[in-house]
Amino acid sequence: MTLRSHVRGLPLALCLLLSACIFPPWDDRSFDDDDDMTSPPPEGCSEVDLYEPDACEDPAYCGAASVEVGTGSDGWEPLTDGQEVPIWYGSQGGYHIDITARMDNLCPIVFLVPSMYLDPGDGGELVEIFTQTRHVQAVRQEPQVSPLQDFWGIRGFVPCEYWPVDEQNPDITCGEDEQGSAGRIDQFEVVIKMEAWDHNLSPAGEDRFRFDDDEQRVQPVCCNY
Repeated sequence: MTLRSHVRGLPLALCLLLSACIFPPWDDRSFDDDDDMTSPPPEGCSEVDLYEPDACEDPAYCGAASVEVGTGSDGWEPLTDGQEVPIWYGSQGGYHIDITARMDNLCPIVFLVPSMYLDPGDGGELVEIFTQTRHVQAVRQEPQVSPLQDFWGIRGFVPCEYWPVDEQNPDITCGEDEQGSAGRIDQFEVVIKMEAWDHNLSPAGEDRFRFDDDEQRVQPVCCNY
């Protein structure tokens, strides 16, 4: 192993070490003769793949990558097309929609690009109202068994010109002429999209050999606190 690859692998090695402290329910695991908790890795994914940072640079790591966009403030919750999702009023002012990701066959440190697009409903193009590129450490659900992992805590902020009418707090303002000037977000359908790929590739996305994206069309509903 070169010095460069060794240094590059240190953050992920630390991540895997810390993640190994999170154990699933006991009855999800089996025991061998030495009373060590063991369970076979997924088909096509060796034990080395789950522990060695260098395995993350293998395009065939544990199989094809996948991501599912979701919602939830304390963890990943699935989304379905047409589902109502709450608009949250934040403690520092402003409104947002919670966005989360469930991933499989990706290393714990990943790039995520959450986005929100408003459908004007007139047959026109979708309007991008939120996007971010984030470099994050996901949480493995069964760190010694499976590469399945989640990330949450993403707030898809609603631009001032799309703020909803909030009957619980009618005096909230964000600008004399701008607030709600383009329409109220809860009057439109919104497409929530998530892109995900492994950390060892550039944030611009070149050569994303292990990449996936997902999107769901939802109906925002005002307002939660």
